[in-house]
Amino acid sequence: MSVALVADIGGTHARFALAGADGKPDVPVVLQTRDFPDFPQALATFINAHAPAPVAAAAICGAGPVSGGTIAMTNCPWIINGQEIADRCGIARVRIVNDFTAIAHALPHLGAHDLEQIGGGAADDTAPAGVIGAGTGLGVSGLVRNGDSAIALSGEGGHVGLSPGTAREIEIFGQLLAERGRVSAETLLSGPGIATLYKTLAIIDGAASEADQHGQAPLTAEHITQRAARDTDARAIETLDLFSALLGAVAGDLALTLGAAGGIYLAGGITGRLGPLFNRTLFRQRFEAKGRFESYMARIPSYLITHDNPALIGLAALLRQSHGTGTVAC
Repeated sequence: MSVALVADIGGTHARFALAGADGKPDVPVVLQTRDFPDFPQALATFINAHAPAPVAAAAICGAGPVSGGTIAMTNCPWIINGQEIADRCGIARVRIVNDFTAIAHALPHLGAHDLEQIGGGAADDTAPAGVIGAGTGLGVSGLVRNGDSAIALSGEGGHVGLSPGTAREIEIFGQLLAERGRVSAETLLSGPGIATLYKTLAIIDGAASEADQHGQAPLTAEHITQRAARDTDARAIETLDLFSALLGAVAGDLALTLGAAGGIYLAGGITGRLGPLFNRTLFRQRFEAKGRFESYMARIPSYLITHDNPALIGLAALLRQSHGTGTVAC
């Protein structure tokens, strides 16, 4: 007897689960990446504690580009190598994919109860779909359908250039360009990006940051969100409104690029945790604000994925589809 394993590795959290007999993942165990020097040790810790039998197959996704069966994680020091995992952990079949590629694979397996629609019409299930989401970084993927089959895209769309769309955003971009030389989508559309937005607004407005006043560390995204929720900090509220609007602009660009009549799906940890602080109206306004293509964009639906672990759903689907042995990367 053997078992199969799925793992979703982000910059902060590593989620592990066993795939049940029905092919669906169990409730995941969440470990902190900072607690382990490398991925195989974290994997071995999970296997030793939770696997009732040898692991014969594993599908693993990580937040970074896949090259030669390896992911050099973008926002943590781990390197995830399929062959090393097979050798050190004795797993015969290992599949390595980008984390948002895994989420794209999950789309056909999500039900209406896993989604909250934000604007647009009905999705065309024969057309491409896009996935985008902010967490420690910004992930992007897509699903291209061909009859009964589909191909999930693997790319680094979170690092595309970002453009301002309002006078206020032009001020922000001017400040960031002077500091950094380039503003990518991930610069602002991520957990660290929320903190960057807040700090940049304070500089533009001539307000000394708390760190300057009290020698404290800069506010984190969590602190900023808490302040916005308490309605005690106008700058925090503006920060999250800007985040919502800019995410809408980038999601709309993804829809245009893919021709995503199948919908754009929002994943990642931030939008779900923001709850009502994620400004759906601003998101959708900027999503549709594409000049001559506004009517085209208005028809494309967008969805917030409410399932807690869509990447694990996609990885389990990959294991069901996968045949043969050896290390496979895509």
